[in-house]
This record gives sequence, structure tokens and C-alpha cells, in this order.
Amino acid sequence: MAVVSTSLISTTFLINKVIAKEPPNQAKSEITPEEIGIRQAPVEEEDTAPPAIIDPEYAPKPPPGTSKKYKRAYENAPPQIPHSTEGLLPITKENNACLGCHMPEVAKAVKATPIPPSHFINFRTGQKLNHLYQGRYNCTQCHVPQLDVQPVVKNTFKPDYRDPKTKERSKLIQNIMEGVDLGGTAIDNEKFSGPPSDNVPSGEHH
Repeated sequence: MAVVSTSLISTTFLINKVIAKEPPNQAKSEITPEEIGIRQAPVEEEDTAPPAIIDPEYAPKPPPGTSKKYKRAYENAPPQIPHSTEGLLPITKENNACLGCHMPEVAKAVKATPIPPSHFINFRTGQKLNHLYQGRYNCTQCHVPQLDVQPVVKNTFKPDYRDPKTKERSKLIQNIMEGVDLGGTAIDNEKFSGPPSDNVPSGEHH
């Protein structure tokens, strides 16, 4: 028994000695809110009043009407804004500077992309309107200006276009209900296919 006790004491002594030589655990440095996510901004803070919207130095500079249009990102993708948006934002229901050039009745004269017929339809009821449907008043919810910067996450997406013409313009009004069966409700393909009605502003489907 004396031998066993001595062995246990020796083993315990050696273990304690090894543990004592190990460096203490290094505490991990704290991750700040600014380091969370890819935008490098605090995730727990949100200004109640948005800052003034200005064009950064790497934004496109051409004023409206002088810029080259971008190819559609994919079939029926909303066209991207190729010109400066300085002085045009923010857009509200009461103040929308985009309408001054993009309403169909003036777009051709100023060489702007006309607002398409799909924006003059209330898709909840199927009703065609002779004015812009206010559910679409916020243009920059879908149409966005482009910046000459490297993306944080590489985009390898490559679009396929069933019709080569859709690289330049949309056919959404013809095929928005493609593959959808609503069982005879108010909205169906017949209401939206073909040319717009007399009550809907005309214009190319850009």
C-alpha cells in the first residue's frame, strides 16, 4: 500500500507541475459592433433621421439624359440608374422628381426610359389606371444607381435571356403571370397581355 500511495503522490505532483508550466488561457479580444457583418457599421444603432443623400465621389456623374443605359442584369430586371441622382432623392409620394422625365408622355422627347404599363396597374384588383399606381411610387426600391467599386462579395451570377431583346428592355407586361394559375380570380393573363388599354399611358416596354 505504501508503494501505491507513493506512486499516486508522484503522479499528482507531476500533473500539477505540467499544468503550472502551461501558459494561462489568453482571453479573446472583444468583437466590436462595427466588426460584425460586411458593412462594418454598428448593428445596434440606427439613426431616427436618415442622413442627407448625396452622390459619393465614385458615383456616376452624367446628368439625366446624357448617360448610356446599362444592360439588364437578367430578364425583366428593373433597369439600373445610369445617371447622377444628386438632388433627386429622397423620393416621396408627394415629391417624385423621376416623373418629370420618365412619364410616358414626356420620356420620348427627353430621351428617357418611359415608365412601363406594368406601373399603371393595380395588381391587387387587376384595374388598369391612367396614373402611376402609388404602390410603385418609390422608384429606388427597385431601380438603383451604380457605383464604380469592387463588391465586398464576388458576384459570379451570369444571366440567361430567352429573348436577346430583353437585354435592353423588359417584356414583363406580357409574361408577368407566366406559369401562374389563380383559378379565375380578378387577375389573369388576359388582363395584362398585349398592348395597354386606352386609359393606360402608352410607351415602349423599357
